Amino acid sequence: MIEYDGGHHFTDERQVYRDVDRVHRIAALGWRVIRISRTHTDAYITSTVTSTLISAGWRP
Repeated sequence: MIEYDGGHHFTDERQVYRDVDRVHRIAALGWRVIRISRTHTDAYITSTVTSTLISAGWRP
């Protein structure tokens, strides 16, 4: 699962707690969460998603 964190994810304390709780619930279901923000490059995102899929058994 890929999540994009905009600015309010870091400045709103309530949002931070909701995000942390949600990520824990998702991870408990066996999902891997990749969190990105506007500072991540396309190359970084592509590389991270590809390596995560490969580690889960996907073969390109």
